[in-house]
Amino acid sequence: MQKRFIESHGPFIEEFRNVEALKNRIFDLTIEKYNQIPRTSDGPLAHDTPEFETRLAHFVVNSLAKAAFEDFGELLILAGNGLGFGATKTLRSVYERAVTAAYIGSKPSEAAIFVEQDAIDMHKLRQRLFEIAPELKVDFTPEDLKALEDRYQQSRAKAKTETCKHCGQPTNDDAWARVGLAGC
Repeated sequence: MQKRFIESHGPFIEEFRNVEALKNRIFDLTIEKYNQIPRTSDGPLAHDTPEFETRLAHFVVNSLAKAAFEDFGELLILAGNGLGFGATKTLRSVYERAVTAAYIGSKPSEAAIFVEQDAIDMHKLRQRLFEIAPELKVDFTPEDLKALEDRYQQSRAKAKTETCKHCGQPTNDDAWARVGLAGC
């Protein structure tokens, strides 16, 4: 399967290496530019300024694009080895990352909301994990747990969504998933 894939897609595979090198360079330049956030006399650029919002959006879009590109590389490996179902599953990740990147690129104000969602998602995952395997709590110091809980609470306050009282899944109109792990 692999030999047949390489023979039928040789020129594409050769060009893909060049595209990958270009992607890495673009991402590195984006990181350099993001890290050059101008400082004010009071410290770093305030998070509620349009300049910060634009830079954060660029960083998020480029990070999603890099992840989508890496997913696509994995897709090629799967497809090249005859694992079509795995390639199809990976294609979904490429699509979701590309759509999210395009959306944030067109609405930079959504970048902060996207980044804040991580604390909410990690809190839900951590809570479920501790329900299933409570012994894993010993891997966290009380300070770590408090810091994670504080970040979660700050993110929840910014999210402005209605949630199911039973499972915590978003119930607002723009929540794409209406069913949580608890089956609500």
